[in-house]
Amino acid sequence: MNYKAYVFTFFYLSAMSLIGQSVEHYAGVSTISGFQNGDKNNALLNNPHGIDVDQFGNVYIADRYNHAIRKISLSGEVTTLAGTGISGNRDGIADSATFNEPWDVAVDNTGNVFVADAKNNKIRKISTTGVVSTYAGTGNAGFTDNTNPLVASFFWPSGIDFDHETEKIYVAGHLSHLVRTIDKNGTVSTLAGSKNNFPNNFGSDDGFRSSAKFYRPYGIHIARDGYVYVADEWNSLIRRMTKEGVVETVAGQPQDAGFNDGGKDTSSFNFPWGITSDRMGNVYVLDGFNHVIRKINPNTLESELFAGVLETTGAKNASLLESTFNGATGIQYAEKIGSLLIADAYNHVIRQIKLLEPINLTLDKTPTCSSDTVLAKIDLDFYDTYYWFQGNKLLAVTDTNSVNLQFESDGDFFVRAERTGAGIVVSDTIAIEIPIATNVLVKSIPTSPCVGNPALLTTENQKIVTWFNNTVSDTVTVRETGEYAYKYINDQGCELLGTVEVLFNELPQLTILQEVIGDSVLLTASGAQNYRWSTGEIVNPIVVYKSSVYEVFGVSNEGCQASQTTKVESVEHFILANNDTLKIKDIGVYTIPVTENDQIADGVSVFLESSSNDTFKLSIKDKKVIVEFLEFPKDQVNIPYSICLTSDIRTCSRANLVIVPNDNPWNDLIIPSGFTPNNDLVNDFFEIVGVEYLEEHQLVIFNRWGQEVFSNINYINQWGGVNKDGQPLPEGTYFYVLKSLLNNNKKSGYVVIHR
Repeated sequence: MNYKAYVFTFFYLSAMSLIGQSVEHYAGVSTISGFQNGDKNNALLNNPHGIDVDQFGNVYIADRYNHAIRKISLSGEVTTLAGTGISGNRDGIADSATFNEPWDVAVDNTGNVFVADAKNNKIRKISTTGVVSTYAGTGNAGFTDNTNPLVASFFWPSGIDFDHETEKIYVAGHLSHLVRTIDKNGTVSTLAGSKNNFPNNFGSDDGFRSSAKFYRPYGIHIARDGYVYVADEWNSLIRRMTKEGVVETVAGQPQDAGFNDGGKDTSSFNFPWGITSDRMGNVYVLDGFNHVIRKINPNTLESELFAGVLETTGAKNASLLESTFNGATGIQYAEKIGSLLIADAYNHVIRQIKLLEPINLTLDKTPTCSSDTVLAKIDLDFYDTYYWFQGNKLLAVTDTNSVNLQFESDGDFFVRAERTGAGIVVSDTIAIEIPIATNVLVKSIPTSPCVGNPALLTTENQKIVTWFNNTVSDTVTVRETGEYAYKYINDQGCELLGTVEVLFNELPQLTILQEVIGDSVLLTASGAQNYRWSTGEIVNPIVVYKSSVYEVFGVSNEGCQASQTTKVESVEHFILANNDTLKIKDIGVYTIPVTENDQIADGVSVFLESSSNDTFKLSIKDKKVIVEFLEFPKDQVNIPYSICLTSDIRTCSRANLVIVPNDNPWNDLIIPSGFTPNNDLVNDFFEIVGVEYLEEHQLVIFNRWGQEVFSNINYINQWGGVNKDGQPLPEGTYFYVLKSLLNNNKKSGYVVIHR
């Protein structure tokens, strides 16, 4: 690049860096001193000397000649936080406490305000409850450290800052030539500076802790990078140190006051006072007798004129290099508003420099659907990086001032722009209101179906939905556990997506174990709650005596049914006596054909092994047991009996006649949740276990629209999935009502026809 091009580029970039930046009024009445609260444009200050800003953007001022601490709220109201306007050294309630030329303030993490009370040689504290106390210092000039802060001494504390990370307070001792710290336990220590030959312990040496020297350090500031910066006034130096106490000079020439921009070895200052830094780490210095603000790059340590007219005092608000100051002593970066605030002491005002212009955020249209693509744009394009946020969610990062976005939900939208060397600015917010996809499903019918049986998903308000399988309907049938997607058009015309989870109950996993016992086989089923064998028995286990294929039907707690078969081979015995169960609900005579459910009904004889008693009488007629109950039994009665070959009475099988008193057989019903009427002789009918014990009753079947499709009085397990005309009904979910015709007993639920 040739020289002319370089010069043009340098001045062009310099001009660009100042675009839109100027010095503005923030609070007070310019050049008029006084002690008056109110709106910040009318309130009066008297030599505002030091300044700090809390996390909410409230501004605190050490109002030096008013001997008070003032506060400016975000809304612009100026109030007196503490002090009476008269010098003094009194602790107590804030509006009666007194100070003596406070030079600086610092706010901690919880809102307590610490004051460098210069002429009182103390560090004072204003609590959040409005009480002023002496936090550190005896009041006598000195430089004594101590674990008890009230025993330690200071000499004209001029600068103070709070480390929000370590909760330490840093103090610039103007006349002690020391940098001090007060930790959160109150211990006062000397971080850097020599105490030898006090009060002539000043100097400009760099070094570690006591080997370093200062000459009337004025302002102090803790930067984001962890360095502690000091405006070393009478040395005309800018110093920085680590928190361990390593001191180095970063700008200016020792005791060589003047003005010169440039690097560390060539720059010069003229009695610097206040000092601060922005989010990017750039350091800003109030160059006292030069009456300007200087800026130092923290990486290159290059110094440059930032604002003001060299060696010219005044109160002019204008562009940065045309504005004037008069004795500006305090400066603070206010992150909340992205500005530098300057305590312009002799002009009796607080001034402001917005580090970048406010940015205006616009959208090319108002989004109404989450699928809408919207162009977001800000009106300035010279920032380096743009961060596009909705609430706390970062949507995009760009290096251009516009971006296409889609908003998935409600939330305030804004952009944060950054520019190297100039800090950060944040736009106003735009409220985004996007309809959120809600679950339009009312229910699945049944709500907990069994695997393999259909579950009907139905929608709310008859919305037309496109389902996961591209079916367009208000209903869809599913048969497996899973999350099912759908989409629909809402009232605003937006296509919204949703999902519904359907859980199916698993079918019981049945197993049958065989155990050979003599000439019989014991079959034991597991995996279900209730069982019914192909032999007709509803107990578990059972004993079989013939080679055959046996099937068991199991029902789970959730009403899901499955079956399992087992083949029994090489069983020679052919007599089988199965237990018979009789449920009674009144006294009287009962006849039980005990051989009816046995393997062999011919060629056998029945022998009772129990005798009658006062409760019942027993007899046998035509292989039937006749029981006459004289009293209603309170508990179950077991009557053992034997079935033997008539031709060989040594060949017998024993069983029990189980008498069960049952006041309400409705409680013992087992009703399946589905059946398969496909004429394969397996599970072809809606079989209700225990229905034979009911008094007069009626079974009614309804379809999903509530229409009656089948009805039967004193049902005996003969409904095979047909309508009143005997025609097969379609596969699907039906509802049953089984009710007594004599009393209020009733059962209802659903049953699924699966063909």
